[in-house]
Amino acid sequence: MQKQTEIRSADIDLGFIDVNTASEQDLAKIPWIGSELARELIRNRPFTHMDDLRKLPGLTEDIMDELIRGGAVVGQPPQRA
Repeated sequence: MQKQTEIRSADIDLGFIDVNTASEQDLAKIPWIGSELARELIRNRPFTHMDDLRKLPGLTEDIMDELIRGGAVVGQPPQRA
């Protein structure tokens, strides 16, 4: 019997992946994105802020929340003190 696991935002660390420079393959590997949404992200580059992604069809608030929690960024990762 195979045990089912649930992916939660706390389980995912994208390591600060920049949506402006990541390859389609790297974006597609992110849970909640997939290849179709990865192509849409690339077609709409560049983004100036993560909020710009909210305009894309198919990118729900839940996906946005998970991306932000997982470490997706536009540009450089935030500086830590």
